[in-house]
Amino acid sequence: ELQKLKENINRIISFNGFLSTSRNINISLQFASSSYVTNNFEAVLFEIQADPLLKTVSFVDVESAIVMKGEEEVLFNLNSLFRINSVCFDETTNLWKVLLTTTDECSNKVEDYLKLAKEQMEYYSPTIYFGRLLLYDLGLVNSAEKYFKMLLKSFSSDHPDIAHVYNNIGCVYEEKGELNLALKNYEIAYKIRQKYLSVDHPDLAASSN
Repeated sequence: ELQKLKENINRIISFNGFLSTSRNINISLQFASSSYVTNNFEAVLFEIQADPLLKTVSFVDVESAIVMKGEEEVLFNLNSLFRINSVCFDETTNLWKVLLTTTDECSNKVEDYLKLAKEQMEYYSPTIYFGRLLLYDLGLVNSAEKYFKMLLKSFSSDHPDIAHVYNNIGCVYEEKGELNLALKNYEIAYKIRQKYLSVDHPDLAASSN
């Protein structure tokens, strides 16, 4: 695999599944140094330069949900794309270092995934769907809460997904057993939908159930 990385410098790669990383290089070095290295295997350190403005690469700080505090974990979404910038041996760390940057290139593959995701969850945008993956598929309740609250701060009051954000914050609180806070957020979502949606819109019907 290391040789393949060397042979594909300046090309685009994608990891299967979610990619867990850390903003703290010392944490990454601890994991790398504990890896079993033989003549057939080498420990590799991936250094990622991530652009938060890219539409096809989603990532979120999930430190609040990890088991061991202080790992400063950052989780990248499924099928995030990266360009291999360099592969070199770092004598300081005694590890192979692979420098990656997030990219929009070849994003049509990601778009295919997002279309499939939208078919599976008919009413959710990719941004909302990612948060629900954290909550329901991965069971990362705290990181889902942090993610949706981050969206709440960044979205305008008339953003098309703002009602979904409140509704999913309600889902988070319901998962945590904080039913009063869950109901409060469900009611906010319902009022927003009443304001902007027709009476027969499926989102409005879902909010009233």
